Amino acid sequence: VPLALKWAEKEGWEPGTHDFEPFTSVDPEGFLGGFLGGRLVACISAVRYNGAFAFVGFYIVDEPYRGKGYGLRLWRAALARAGDQRVVGLDGVVAQQANYAREGFVTAHKQLRFGGHVPADFEQLLAAGKAVDVRPVDGSNVDAVIAFDARHFPVPRPAFTRAWVLREGRTALTAGSKGEVRGYCASRATTSGAFKLGPVFAQDVATASALMAAALRRLPAGAAIFLDVPAPNAQGVALAERLRLKPVFETARMYRGPAPTLPVNEIFGVTALSSADDQAREPSCGQLGSSVTNCQHSDACNMHRCCKQARATCIDRSYSLHEQLLWTHLSNMIHYSMMDARVWGGRGAAAEDHHRCQYSTEVAPLPTHSSAASDPRAAFCRSTVAQTCG
Repeated sequence: VPLALKWAEKEGWEPGTHDFEPFTSVDPEGFLGGFLGGRLVACISAVRYNGAFAFVGFYIVDEPYRGKGYGLRLWRAALARAGDQRVVGLDGVVAQQANYAREGFVTAHKQLRFGGHVPADFEQLLAAGKAVDVRPVDGSNVDAVIAFDARHFPVPRPAFTRAWVLREGRTALTAGSKGEVRGYCASRATTSGAFKLGPVFAQDVATASALMAAALRRLPAGAAIFLDVPAPNAQGVALAERLRLKPVFETARMYRGPAPTLPVNEIFGVTALSSADDQAREPSCGQLGSSVTNCQHSDACNMHRCCKQARATCIDRSYSLHEQLLWTHLSNMIHYSMMDARVWGGRGAAAEDHHRCQYSTEVAPLPTHSSAASDPRAAFCRSTVAQTCG
């Protein structure tokens, strides 16, 4: 666990100092490690909350071992552990969402990580406009908080919530009166000395504002803070912006199986351990497909230096995966934006011929191996990479 936390901190995930324990209270074997000669080289979580739902995250491959297929093997083990009978959720970074889609995951909504520092005038910025009774979560109200939490997560998670809000060293607050819970908020320190707010669940923006103000009141002046907000919650996004926090990271909440119906407008901050991966920083063939083999950098793979510049490993001989990675590098490295008429010399305008490659957008569908030799897209990609990367 300490080594995995160091990896997460290096990736900029800002893990909480005691985030693992609440998850292991639900599923003691929910964190998997990939070992090579007794050395931990990769980790992932596949926490089974009950027989109906599991969540995958904390997916990291140690940098020297990326691009060798170890991550893929661990990913397969995590999905196997989650099981086909459960709905499986994850938070996927932009660069990997198309790959998760091929695994059967469907995007429910985007999530934005906001970051910044506690502003000196946060009290005025978060003025609720009405009296809200905020008090600490303790043994007298924790059961009501657990019941409220169950409305905002795919399944009830009483053991997790109890461990999350009552753990020493973190702050948990609830809003309401006469035993009624209208919202709750938790904050905890990260390994870098910053603070994460989450979850922040509230029936309305006034309650969320009061809870967040009370939480910030308990933090050091000017402390660095992070908050993950579902993008469809416009009031939640506005609340983060009101605090002068800036978007620093984007993921998509994705599900394999029927997506749960949740009151997203009451979710002002999620309970984030981490995203499913951070491969926007470090794409590797270990996370980019199901038929990965070692690339020998032959003539058919002449963009290896380009891949290396993008901090990735050239994928494999499987043409469609190879070219998808190539397209991803084109979009990330030269921010290409193109449509069929510009790229293919105006050949037909049929829907299947419209291929677009933009920064932070879906990877275009590409030809299969059997059509690689004759398809002009392959030649275009290869020549562009050669010209761009040398």
